[in-house]
Amino acid sequence: VVTYNAVISVCARNGLSGEAYEWFGRMRGEKVEANEITYEVLIEALADDGKPRLAYELHLKAQGEGLKLSAKPYDAVVRAAESYGASIDVNLLGPRPDKEKRG
Repeated sequence: VVTYNAVISVCARNGLSGEAYEWFGRMRGEKVEANEITYEVLIEALADDGKPRLAYELHLKAQGEGLKLSAKPYDAVVRAAESYGASIDVNLLGPRPDKEKRG
Protein backbone atom coordinates (compact mmCIF):
# COMPACT_ATOMS: atom_id res chain seq x y z
CA VAL A 1 0.00 0.00 0.00
CA VAL A 2 2.90 2.37 0.70
CA THR A 3 4.14 2.31 -2.90
CA TYR A 4 0.68 2.86 -4.34
CA ASN A 5 0.07 5.69 -1.87
CA ALA A 6 3.34 7.32 -2.96
CA VAL A 7 2.38 7.17 -6.66
CA ILE A 8 -1.16 8.43 -5.94
CA SER A 9 0.28 11.27 -3.84
CA VAL A 10 2.70 12.33 -6.59
CA CYS A 11 -0.13 12.39 -9.11
CA ALA A 12 -2.35 14.33 -6.71
CA ARG A 13 0.34 16.92 -5.91
CA ASN A 14 0.83 17.53 -9.62
CA GLY A 15 -2.86 18.07 -10.41
CA LEU A 16 -3.28 14.68 -12.06
CA SER A 17 -6.36 13.44 -10.24
CA GLY A 18 -7.41 11.26 -13.18
CA GLU A 19 -4.08 9.44 -13.13
CA ALA A 20 -4.28 9.14 -9.34
CA TYR A 21 -7.69 7.53 -9.71
CA GLU A 22 -6.32 5.14 -12.34
CA TRP A 23 -3.58 4.07 -9.91
CA PHE A 24 -6.25 3.56 -7.27
CA GLY A 25 -8.02 1.25 -9.70
CA ARG A 26 -4.80 -0.69 -10.33
CA MET A 27 -4.26 -0.95 -6.61
CA ARG A 28 -7.72 -2.38 -6.10
CA GLY A 29 -7.23 -4.71 -9.08
CA GLU A 30 -4.13 -6.10 -7.40
CA LYS A 31 -6.20 -6.67 -4.23
CA VAL A 32 -4.14 -4.14 -2.25
CA GLU A 33 -6.31 -2.64 0.47
CA ALA A 34 -6.53 1.13 0.48
CA ASN A 35 -6.05 2.87 3.81
CA GLU A 36 -6.99 6.28 5.20
CA ILE A 37 -4.03 7.95 3.50
CA THR A 38 -5.00 6.52 0.12
CA TYR A 39 -8.55 7.78 0.38
CA GLU A 40 -7.70 11.17 1.88
CA VAL A 41 -5.15 12.05 -0.79
CA LEU A 42 -7.37 10.83 -3.62
CA ILE A 43 -10.55 12.48 -2.32
CA GLU A 44 -8.79 15.82 -1.88
CA ALA A 45 -7.22 15.60 -5.36
CA LEU A 46 -10.53 14.80 -7.03
CA ALA A 47 -12.37 17.52 -5.13
CA ASP A 48 -9.70 20.11 -5.98
CA ASP A 49 -9.82 19.03 -9.63
CA GLY A 50 -13.55 19.67 -9.99
CA LYS A 51 -14.78 16.12 -9.51
CA PRO A 52 -16.90 16.52 -6.38
CA ARG A 53 -19.30 13.67 -7.10
CA LEU A 54 -16.49 11.12 -7.46
CA ALA A 55 -14.78 12.52 -4.35
CA TYR A 56 -18.08 12.17 -2.47
CA GLU A 57 -18.58 8.58 -3.63
CA LEU A 58 -15.05 7.66 -2.54
CA HIS A 59 -15.65 9.28 0.85
CA LEU A 60 -18.75 7.14 1.30
CA LYS A 61 -16.81 4.06 0.16
CA ALA A 62 -14.07 4.71 2.72
CA GLN A 63 -16.68 5.08 5.45
CA GLY A 64 -18.33 1.86 4.30
CA GLU A 65 -14.99 0.12 4.70
CA GLY A 66 -14.82 1.35 8.30
CA LEU A 67 -12.03 3.86 7.72
CA LYS A 68 -11.89 7.01 9.83
CA LEU A 69 -10.97 9.98 7.68
CA SER A 70 -9.87 13.37 8.94
CA ALA A 71 -11.78 16.61 8.45
CA LYS A 72 -9.65 17.59 5.45
CA PRO A 73 -11.27 15.32 2.83
CA TYR A 74 -14.71 15.96 4.35
CA ASP A 75 -14.18 19.71 3.93
CA ALA A 76 -12.80 19.22 0.40
CA VAL A 77 -15.91 17.28 -0.67
CA VAL A 78 -18.32 19.83 0.80
CA ARG A 79 -16.38 22.80 -0.61
CA ALA A 80 -16.14 21.23 -4.09
CA ALA A 81 -19.83 20.32 -4.13
CA GLU A 82 -20.72 23.91 -3.29
CA SER A 83 -18.26 25.36 -5.82
CA TYR A 84 -19.35 23.12 -8.68
CA GLY A 85 -23.04 22.91 -7.83
CA ALA A 86 -22.91 19.16 -7.27
CA SER A 87 -25.78 17.55 -5.44
CA ILE A 88 -24.60 15.54 -2.45
CA ASP A 89 -26.29 14.38 0.73
CA VAL A 90 -24.11 15.77 3.52
CA ASN A 91 -26.10 13.70 5.99
CA LEU A 92 -24.61 10.54 4.48
CA LEU A 93 -21.13 11.90 5.20
CA GLY A 94 -22.09 12.16 8.84
CA PRO A 95 -20.78 14.78 11.23
CA ARG A 96 -17.56 16.59 10.36
CA PRO A 97 -14.62 14.72 11.94
CA ASP A 98 -12.79 16.49 14.74
CA LYS A 99 -9.30 15.57 13.65
CA GLU A 100 -7.64 17.83 11.09
CA LYS A 101 -4.50 15.90 10.26
CA ARG A 102 -3.77 12.45 8.95
CA GLY A 103 -2.28 9.88 11.22
